[in-house]
Amino acid sequence: MNLVFCGPKGAGKSTVAAAYAERAGLPCIETDRLIETLHGQGMSCREILRTSGETTFRELERQAAARAATEDWHIIVTGGGTLMDSGSRRLLRGDNLLVYLTAPEDVLWARATADGIPPWLEGEDGRRRFAEQNAHRAEVLAPFADVVLDTGTGTAEDLAATLD
Repeated sequence: MNLVFCGPKGAGKSTVAAAYAERAGLPCIETDRLIETLHGQGMSCREILRTSGETTFRELERQAAARAATEDWHIIVTGGGTLMDSGSRRLLRGDNLLVYLTAPEDVLWARATADGIPPWLEGEDGRRRFAEQNAHRAEVLAPFADVVLDTGTGTAEDLAATLD
């Protein structure tokens, strides 16, 4: 059994999951880091998406989900779109506990763009597409969650403590 963190970009998956992993004394793995390792070119996920395209990126994402699903007693942090793939969702939902993180749209946007606009949100309608994508993902993923946690306020440590 694992605890799988999912949610939109900017929800705080990496931050809250790391705080919970430390609190619980469990190892934490991120599918985005697995994607970067699988790609093998020393690129970030943003760079992989930009240079290799979405098809290649999504295939690497499926491979990363399959690898993460083999773990036991881990905290697994998924990329924002990982569980939108039904095969990856089945693998990572399995016997695991799914924690869906969310936050108000303004908070998500501010966090998601703090290091620059992600490639799939470039252009003048990026914010609208981001909101639509988040609404769609919430509709698909939240029903699978064992826990839904609003991360709009509070420290990562305080939010992690609510999962005990």
